[in-house]
Amino acid sequence: MNYRFLIAIMIFGLQAAAAFAAGPLDCPGSLKPRLPTLTLNSDVIVREGEKHSFGSILKRGEKFPNLKDGTHVFILDQDQNLVFAERYPDFDEVNPVVTHRSLYRKLEETLGQQPKLIGLGEIQVDHGVISFVSNKAGTAFLPDEYLPELVEVLKERGLPVIPETNAIPYKMVKSGHQAEHVVAAYRNQVERDPVLRDLQQKLNVFRAEAYKRFPSSEIPGTVNWRSFLESPSGPENHYKLQTMGEPERMLFVAFSWLENMNDRYRTIPRLAEMMSKEDLVEIITSFQRFEGVFYNP
Repeated sequence: MNYRFLIAIMIFGLQAAAAFAAGPLDCPGSLKPRLPTLTLNSDVIVREGEKHSFGSILKRGEKFPNLKDGTHVFILDQDQNLVFAERYPDFDEVNPVVTHRSLYRKLEETLGQQPKLIGLGEIQVDHGVISFVSNKAGTAFLPDEYLPELVEVLKERGLPVIPETNAIPYKMVKSGHQAEHVVAAYRNQVERDPVLRDLQQKLNVFRAEAYKRFPSSEIPGTVNWRSFLESPSGPENHYKLQTMGEPERMLFVAFSWLENMNDRYRTIPRLAEMMSKEDLVEIITSFQRFEGVFYNP
């Protein structure tokens, strides 16, 4: 046998053995080369109000359905099992919050073994638009440098990511907002009170109308309230900053809350703590009068 031919066969054999040893790492469609296997955080704090096991499972190749407005949490394992759920799927008084641990337990029970995660985080949906994707999670941490690849993977699974969708690293997610279990308590408080529930619905409708006219160029699906307040086309009877009463001034603290999903849920309950319900009803009913408050012709 030709010596060079023998050497070529040996090299080919070594390459084939290496490829076989790599196994799933080189299989078409595998995500293992793209995202690292994550280590679960053993020090995670389990708070009251967490659902034990929850979520919808999408197997390899299955696509995201249309997601409702709100915060959604998700996990992804090495076998491309994708589990997701709304952060606050119901008004459960005892366990209203879905965490990544809730999703993990759901997948673990379904598979009958411990999943190996390669991705997890949050998806924010506003006015039907994917506002941002974050690697925010306490169960495990996906390094920030993999976040763009994670967004691409979710896009491949049918998440309607647009060029303007933000990929926000955990450390840049707004700090100081309410913890999830506190947010859930505010939501339940609103749902239990017919007056607050009606005001929340009115506020949601007005925000949707404001979004059509004053969309943010920075975060898709959200409102640019500065443009709203400085608008020259506000109603003739709009509030005047100089003559505005104290109840109306209190609402200024809420404009930034409205564009953060966690903080948004506390807007009506907190305002109800700061003023009488009569004043709150009047302000929310006359919300359009805030347009142009800061306009200086």
